[in-house]
Amino acid sequence: METVTLDQLRVFAAGLDGRTLVTRFRDRRFSLRVAPEGFEYTPAISGAPRMQRWRTIERILARFNETHSFHPSDYKGITVHASYILSIVGRYLDSVQAPVPG
Repeated sequence: METVTLDQLRVFAAGLDGRTLVTRFRDRRFSLRVAPEGFEYTPAISGAPRMQRWRTIERILARFNETHSFHPSDYKGITVHASYILSIVGRYLDSVQAPVPG
């Protein structure tokens, strides 16, 4: 599996900015905003934005690159909101691993 860097994810997420996404395990809808300080997720169920700063995202990516785990519970020591970033990581990996049409 490919290593995911913050720069790669930031560029990819810019294309998702303002869109409604879905978490991988609980199918929870949320919108994404790419802000100067990090990613802001707004769950559809609560409407309350949650900011995840770049440093936290870097820590999640470091663990992901070691474990390749998409289970949010594997990131509880970093954040309880890992499901949002893991959804974006999954979409990113799907996009780079998709077969090229021939």
